Amino acid sequence: MILILSIRANGQSGKKTADEERFVCNLTDTYYNDHVAPRVKKNIDSLKLIGKIPSTYAKLAEPTVDLAWPLRMTADYASTSGVYSYYRISNFRDLQAGTGMLDWMCNEDEAARTYDGHNGVDIAPKPFMWQTMDDQVVEAIAAADGIIVDFWGDGPFDRNCENPDLGDANFVQILHSDGSITSYWHLKTGSLGNFSLGDSIVTGQFLGKVGSSGNSTNPHLHFGVSIDDGSGSIGVEPWYSETGCNTTVSESLWIDQKPYYDQAIQRISTHDAEPLYKECAEYEAGENEDVYICNHFTEGTTMYINVGIRDYQSYDFVTIDILNSSGTVLESFIDFSDGYDNSADLVFSADLEGYADGQYSIRVNYYGVSYHFFTVGCIDAYSLSGAISGTRGWLAGDNINSTITVSGSSANNIRYEAGDYITLNPGFRVSSNAQFTAKINACTIGGAKTAEETTTSINNIRIYPNPNEGKFEIDLSAFMNINTPLHLKIFDMKGEIIWENKIDIHTDKIHVDVYDLPKGIYSLVINSENSFEVSKVVIQ
Repeated sequence: MILILSIRANGQSGKKTADEERFVCNLTDTYYNDHVAPRVKKNIDSLKLIGKIPSTYAKLAEPTVDLAWPLRMTADYASTSGVYSYYRISNFRDLQAGTGMLDWMCNEDEAARTYDGHNGVDIAPKPFMWQTMDDQVVEAIAAADGIIVDFWGDGPFDRNCENPDLGDANFVQILHSDGSITSYWHLKTGSLGNFSLGDSIVTGQFLGKVGSSGNSTNPHLHFGVSIDDGSGSIGVEPWYSETGCNTTVSESLWIDQKPYYDQAIQRISTHDAEPLYKECAEYEAGENEDVYICNHFTEGTTMYINVGIRDYQSYDFVTIDILNSSGTVLESFIDFSDGYDNSADLVFSADLEGYADGQYSIRVNYYGVSYHFFTVGCIDAYSLSGAISGTRGWLAGDNINSTITVSGSSANNIRYEAGDYITLNPGFRVSSNAQFTAKINACTIGGAKTAEETTTSINNIRIYPNPNEGKFEIDLSAFMNINTPLHLKIFDMKGEIIWENKIDIHTDKIHVDVYDLPKGIYSLVINSENSFEVSKVVIQ
């Protein structure tokens, strides 16, 4: 087989794994039983006395509760161009009694994805874990319904890197209906949800932000499962395979078990300088990686492309293409893996000399095709119409007006970003199964539009305050001359309606109370018989 690769003379590529190695948090069964389990037992006994939990639980040989994944990314981060995932698994539970290491797929000692005595799974944000932690875009959530039986969130330093013996982290522990307990460790200080000891928790409920508090070398969530079989607290590995070595359960506890190796693109990003990693002392002092993320460039400058990958296998390879708005490949890159890497960042550089002003895309092929969009120059506005298909993106400095139609195919994925407003006019239609994303993000070189604690004005929609905590006003004065009813709807990032109202008699403002909604980015749509306008609502 002949591989033909077209790379400009100054194009460069490389692989970076600095500060992305396997890390430890020293959460072992011994530590848990000595320092944590007695306090949990005391709390449970107290909650039994006041009737918060049943007086007895059956002693189980293994848990029966079904577990959902205990992390999610925020809606705003999920809508970022080039973001496809947000985590990697560094360590599973150590199943080897005594010294030595054994993971659930029977890999031993140095080949095992664990460390000696580890009593849970370590899941880290990726890429740029320190920046991702400070951006607070990865959240710990409850893996199952239950009751809060222990938590701490306002004490420990949350930027540990050298792994000193600092004792407890910020954490949450939840008792479930079968008597099992799930633990969530190393959370960011001050980030825990609004709950108290004995409160009921539902699956998917926000618990806190991922951090590096307590005994930790990097930002990550340590997730653990334990039971009381009558002899004390026993740690459990929730992953299971019939061909594996996990004897703590007879079947997987996960509703949807993730594979041992889970090859995927986490994020494709563009930068106006090469991303740089730092030393532990700098992270602990409050610095992050220098990421230099930028989606908007000028002709003739150098652009850097970072492709974050998890579980990059030996003999795997990745291809990267830069395409213009017509879909023509302008240049290509390729990377061959020379050995397994749990957390790889592939860095490429491209000279943008001769690139005309307009839209461009980066196409990455690795266990599927992924895209990221960038611009050269900053075109002020687009007016788009007609049938659109495939994966396409438009980034405008001021506004986008659209009447496009997108057929109902999962292969169709359309993205709009504009600095001021996006208007979807009558005739605009995206059919079921296709994906459409609209986001307010300034098309300015080296910068992005940020929300302020002031009135947000996007076309005719005014919201105050924005961001808010779920209570805000919508100024409708610009719609007073419309003689047909106004329909107001708020959508989440999945496109589901979570609030709506119809106004027949016009007023200059309306109060909205959606205080119970999770934090994130939502879309407010106001339409009448002849108009359709959309704005974002930021709940924090």
